[in-house]
Amino acid sequence: MVRKGSILTSRYVSAALVWAGLAGLFIAPAGAFPTGPGPSGPRVLNSTRSFKIVAVERSDNGDYRLSLKNENEKAITAFRVFLPFSNRSIREDSRATGEPIAPGAIEVLRIPSESLASAGVDQYSDRANVLINAVVFDDKTGEGRADVLAEMSAERFGEKRELTRAVTRLRRLLEAGDTQLITSLDSLRAEHRAAPGEGEEASLLADFKSESPSIAGSPDVISRGIGSGLKSGLEKARHMLADLEVYGSIDDGTPAPVIVFKVREASEKIISELERIIEKL
Repeated sequence: MVRKGSILTSRYVSAALVWAGLAGLFIAPAGAFPTGPGPSGPRVLNSTRSFKIVAVERSDNGDYRLSLKNENEKAITAFRVFLPFSNRSIREDSRATGEPIAPGAIEVLRIPSESLASAGVDQYSDRANVLINAVVFDDKTGEGRADVLAEMSAERFGEKRELTRAVTRLRRLLEAGDTQLITSLDSLRAEHRAAPGEGEEASLLADFKSESPSIAGSPDVISRGIGSGLKSGLEKARHMLADLEVYGSIDDGTPAPVIVFKVREASEKIISELERIIEKL
């Protein structure tokens, strides 16, 4: 089974890729990477045991396809791959999509060749330019670099906090009487347009350590992860709540009771979806 590909970006983006076979491709065991000069493609340093490198293929346009196989008995729900020369990363988290990397499945990452080197550094030097840093499994355990796993855990913590706030606000909206519902909807919109409070990740650091005492990570790493999670959660909440905003400006003669019914119905659906995501965090 070969999953959809993931393309390198400063943020996670998914794209469909066609599997082209393994013949003639460079194959490296987990934890190894080629160090010799010449056009050998990406030098991959793998910090996991379960996400095995099965192939690196160069496409006609010069980009690369890095094929990674899940050799664990558990599904992979998230991973982090970093390209140090260009300071960019490939991220995937299947919580929202519900498409984890099943045992035995292959994930294909598409890596533009220009991301393998920085100014003054040849992409064919003997330094690793693709780092497979960590994976997280469906039971919420992980494998790989401890600092990266700590940041990933903190991201999920921050996102969970933000999405939980969205659920709380929606439930408060549903408690409003019918005549106050649209006014309450305007207040909800304003709350979710506001950015997370500056420095909020620092205030949540103690909560994270209390909930996850076994996770080792520096305060800076954990705070950075919490901040990233808060932003991600806010973006998700804004996207989902956008479906409600249309009801605040309907002026086509739709009877008020109909609008109220639709707002309540849509709110319940959003709450259900948010709670589904929160459960997976």
